[in-house]
Amino acid sequence: MASLNLEDMQQIQKELQAKYLEKWGGLSPKIGRDKLLWMMIEAGEVADIIKKKGDDAILNDPETRHHFTEEVCDVLMYLNDVLLCYGITPNEVENVYLEKHKHEPLVILDFNLFYSKRHGQMHIAIPNRERIHRLEDPRKTPCTGQPV
Repeated sequence: MASLNLEDMQQIQKELQAKYLEKWGGLSPKIGRDKLLWMMIEAGEVADIIKKKGDDAILNDPETRHHFTEEVCDVLMYLNDVLLCYGITPNEVENVYLEKHKHEPLVILDFNLFYSKRHGQMHIAIPNRERIHRLEDPRKTPCTGQPV
């Protein structure tokens, strides 16, 4: 397989949905809500690997990298299910995605994420409006400034 695109992923999800129709309940907006919640749980698992294993392990340890990629794929699977539940096509996603980034550079919020060891909880400090920064080149990541 050369490259997996959104259309391919949605087709795979449609096949899985058909196979497990009775167990999963099909595709509808109500099911889409549940899929969105499951996607958020999977995204939390991605964040958990980053928090517990760290960037270096994801970049250099094959086992950690595989686990991280597995969880990211789970997020993508649920995202595709949400899109299917609401009848959003790959074409619609492409058009909106390209339009969104055609005119304005991305707005990056400068916020602090910290872990409280005392309470065992993750906290996000939301920025003031003055602390909102524009990313000069939207093709570079906000974390490293390296090309995407």
